[in-house]
Amino acid sequence: MPGKTMSDWDIELDQSHSRRNAGQVIDAMSHAARLARRDPQRRGNIVYLPPRGEVIITGDMHGCRENFERIVKHADLSRNPNRHLVLHELEHGGPMDEEDGCLSFELIEEAAELKIQYPNQVHVILANHDVAEMLEIQLYKGTTNQTQKFREGLIHAYGDRHMEVKRAYCEFFKSLPLAIRTPNRVWISHSTPHLDALPDFDYSIFERELSDEDFRRESSVYSFLWGRNQSEMAAKIFARHMDVDLLIVGHQPSQMGFMTPNSWHIVLYSDNKLGRYLTVPLDQPVNHYGLSRQIRKIIDLPR
Repeated sequence: MPGKTMSDWDIELDQSHSRRNAGQVIDAMSHAARLARRDPQRRGNIVYLPPRGEVIITGDMHGCRENFERIVKHADLSRNPNRHLVLHELEHGGPMDEEDGCLSFELIEEAAELKIQYPNQVHVILANHDVAEMLEIQLYKGTTNQTQKFREGLIHAYGDRHMEVKRAYCEFFKSLPLAIRTPNRVWISHSTPHLDALPDFDYSIFERELSDEDFRRESSVYSFLWGRNQSEMAAKIFARHMDVDLLIVGHQPSQMGFMTPNSWHIVLYSDNKLGRYLTVPLDQPVNHYGLSRQIRKIIDLPR
């Protein structure tokens, strides 16, 4: 990690498959959750970035360690105090342990550590796979049960304390903001609602403290995080209600690593070798066409 210094909160990140220190991880996740809730840039469930510097935005990472390490190294946050990094959907995919358990939980822990090291620069936003873990929804990729593989990875790493660690992850997820706003009218979130969800959508989720009811199926948080295939009309309604000009999201896989499905959305996907990222300046006007041309491959960054 750039600028890493040892502290009471540091997690030993090279202990995969060897009974990691559950207590240390639980404490770190709790610390990161407190920092997320108390972010001075946060109002309600939105983080408002300052009018200087830049923000590096990623899409779904899905356990892709190579892309995670490349983007963290590129961000070089210790040397760039006016640079922000947005991360989301880190779990479910990537390397497996010797017994075929998913190791993507490591990226959740490392993102929490980054939040502790750079609390005002690192912004982990809530994603639908986080809520799926909270609700124990079984997610599949092809015939692979990703939820089960994730659980097996935790069991292999933490033994009989794996459920304590899982609960710590879920408390961290509950602390995360729903979105990021920039001063130049860009909205960053995991997804946005599809058209059918908008008539009954509860926009107060961005302003008030969320309850357990908000994390259930059929809630506005659920439809916000699971929205796909947004039409031009859906994007326009949501963007105008939130008073923004651009919507940068993840959630939707793309063979090219990105999509521009309408004149409002830019969709980033940061998994695999075609994974992309986007750097947005905070101190100058931006538009959909210009930012679309600035999307870059993560694999082109040094590891």
